[in-house]
Amino acid sequence: MIFALLHILLGCTPVSTNDNPEVIHSHDHELPEFVESDLRRSRENRIGQWIYPPGVVLCDDAPIKRERLERAIGWWENIGYSFGILHSGVRGGDCIKEKPVGKIIVTLITQDLWDHDHYGKTVTTYHKETGNIYYSKVYLFYSNTPTRVVRHEIGHALGIGHYNRTGHMMHQSWSRGGLSTDGIEKK
Repeated sequence: MIFALLHILLGCTPVSTNDNPEVIHSHDHELPEFVESDLRRSRENRIGQWIYPPGVVLCDDAPIKRERLERAIGWWENIGYSFGILHSGVRGGDCIKEKPVGKIIVTLITQDLWDHDHYGKTVTTYHKETGNIYYSKVYLFYSNTPTRVVRHEIGHALGIGHYNRTGHMMHQSWSRGGLSTDGIEKK
């Protein structure tokens, strides 16, 4: 199978190796050489889609409570997206599994992905040719992560890239973002 790993974040940089040019990696500092693509310069985009509604796993180390995640998911459901079951307080299992297929994992950022300039980071793995998403991992940094950022990162987990429209939910800049859903409503 041809997989692609896309690292999406509020200003992110996915990279590809020459060892296997069909696989895109994110922040793999062990790689001898890579090609960078900066999503901050991209236009409105959708990187992929889920075949079935993804389950959501809130790991016990995540800096947000179940209720906040439920509200973020509900916001996306209100514009037409579907989700599977939400499991919260999970230790081990899908939270530590390398490839939690069919799931969106929400957890605390790890030291190797730490970025002081952003509230969150999302890594989505999808089939390069079909765009079908296999799994996503949403990393949140702070317990006071704004609700809009949680919604924004869930948007990335759903396969939505950045929109360069002031006031848009998926705008890459916190200060220029908002609650507009123009172009991302599920049809």
